[in-house]
Amino acid sequence: MAVSSVPRHPDVARVETPRGLWRVRRLPETTTAERLGFVHASLAEMHAAGIEEIPVAASLPGRDDTILILADRLFDAQRWLPGTAAAAPRARGDERADVPATLTDPLFDEVAAVLARCHTATERPVTGDGAVGSLNRMADAVRRTWEAHRAALRPVVASTPAVQRWVRVGERVLPAASATIAGSPALSDAADVVTHHGLWPARILVDGDRVRGLVGWDETAVGSPLIDLAQLAGRLRGWDAETAERTLVAYGSVRPLSPELRRVLPAVVALDLVAEAGRLLVLAFVPRSAEAAPPAAALRAGAQDLLQSLERIAAVVAKGDAPDRPVRRAWRHRPRPADAPRRPSRRPR
Repeated sequence: MAVSSVPRHPDVARVETPRGLWRVRRLPETTTAERLGFVHASLAEMHAAGIEEIPVAASLPGRDDTILILADRLFDAQRWLPGTAAAAPRARGDERADVPATLTDPLFDEVAAVLARCHTATERPVTGDGAVGSLNRMADAVRRTWEAHRAALRPVVASTPAVQRWVRVGERVLPAASATIAGSPALSDAADVVTHHGLWPARILVDGDRVRGLVGWDETAVGSPLIDLAQLAGRLRGWDAETAERTLVAYGSVRPLSPELRRVLPAVVALDLVAEAGRLLVLAFVPRSAEAAPPAAALRAGAQDLLQSLERIAAVVAKGDAPDRPVRRAWRHRPRPADAPRRPSRRPR
């Protein structure tokens, strides 16, 4: 057995055994055994459906348990998947932050298809308020996050145009997106699925134009599939009309979406962009201390990318289902030239 460290991951080790390569890690102190057990069970459910891009947790020798407890800390081992991250997180000092990136068309389509297969394998019967419940909770959480980020950014808002744009578009988008979700009762009949809930380019393992792994399932939860699709569109490509069409086609070719879900997707994308753009703006523009390292330019670039997507989608969300107004051409009187022939009268004599 050979053990090696993983750069920039002090709680992770790469272990080579006769059974293959494994990623052994020590979980954060806040992680509970119940939470980790849910993650392992969800991964096993997807892997049993034949989804090879999903990591699977190893069982302890002679036991069915996949969790090891040492000195009150939780450990697990997941199969090491091949490939390299589609994009690396950026750092501010010792803090690593996920940033958006644009995947190629083949990679984007394949990630959407893998998500659709994961959702199909973990579809849950409708209980309680269905998918609309998870989306309403998301809207409430984003509202609280937006208020916290706005308070943190208040000292720099006057001197930072990007922050001013984010505040302005957030005030416009948040009520409209929340109203769209709350006003869609048909969402209550949509089935819940196990969502990744933390899609970023750094968690997509690729080899050329092939997706080899989808990792980082620690935030996984049961909820609406639109949460994953919103993160896919906003974080792995950037929102525009082409991205919207590509997302729905690539995902829908495996797991079709109802018209109601397709209609609500822009509102969910907008909510995610508000929260994540604010997070990167705080990291990029709020000083920590005089001794702190200056923020990486990539953090500011990532914040700008998310902000541009948010501004593009704001008009879509604000419009909602309102029909386009017909374009009326203004009537303009032009005097007839003196030499123009007169039209014959059609009045009866």
